[in-house]
Order: sequence, then C-alpha cells, then structure tokens
Amino acid sequence: MKKVASGWNLFEIAWLALFISIAVGFTVISKDSLFGFTVFITGVLCVVLAAKGNLMSYVFGMYNTVGYAYLAYINGLFGEVMLNLLFFVPMNVIGFYMWKNNRQDGKLIMRQMELGGLLLVGAVCVLGCLLLGYGFRSSRDRTRLTSMRLRRCCLLWPPS
Repeated sequence: MKKVASGWNLFEIAWLALFISIAVGFTVISKDSLFGFTVFITGVLCVVLAAKGNLMSYVFGMYNTVGYAYLAYINGLFGEVMLNLLFFVPMNVIGFYMWKNNRQDGKLIMRQMELGGLLLVGAVCVLGCLLLGYGFRSSRDRTRLTSMRLRRCCLLWPPS
C-alpha cells in the first residue's frame, strides 16, 4: 500500500477526495444503488491511476467499462453498450498487455506516437464511426425503441 501511495502530492489527494465526495453526494441525492456508486468511483480511479502511470488503472477501468455497459443496457442506451463492450473492453485488454510489456523498473516507458500510427488511429476511428452509424441506421426499430425508452426515462426523472 505504501508503494502505491508514494509519489502523490497534496493536490492529487485533494482532487481524488473531492471527486469521491461528489460521487457520495450524487449517490445519496439520486438514491442510486451501491453498484452505480462503485461504477462511478472506479471510473475516477481509472483516470487518476492512468495519469499516475499505474497499471492498476486497467483493473478499475475494466470494472467500470463492464459495469457502465450493464447500467446502459438496463436503461436502453444501446449505443453506450456497444461502445463499451465493442471498443473499451478490447482496448482495456490490449492496453493492459502493451503497458505491462513496456515498463522498466516498474515505471511505464512513454513514447510519442509516430505519424503513421496517428494516421492509422484516425482511419480506424473514422471507419468505426461509419460502421456504428450504419449499424444504427439499419436497425431503425431498435433506435426508435431506444428513443422511446429515453423519453420514458426523462418523464420519470427524478425518481419518486
């Protein structure tokens, strides 16, 4: 535990405490579930640990991704489900192994991506957006169902 906490400054600890307090506040005010709270907290921890170069960010990130996909599914947000399960889950696995294999003395070796890599990432993003748009366009009935669920959800908010 001491090894994980080393290298944190006062600002980072205060920032983390603030966002945990916000998560607790939102959970109490919205009467959210403990599961929803854990999904929120793991998202914050994933980002903070990634910024600190800690490999554990992927553990929290995977829980957050799968948990959020589940919450999106039960609320009828199928685009969010697809984004999390088809993009973020595989990227979590790939990122974990790539990050794990690029460490030296326990620290991440950071490099700048070359132009070819940037262009490849851009092309994959554009292609992915086009495929996702095509998928939604070809499933208009599902899209209508999603929008009906969203309207129903908005009419029922805040929960009584």
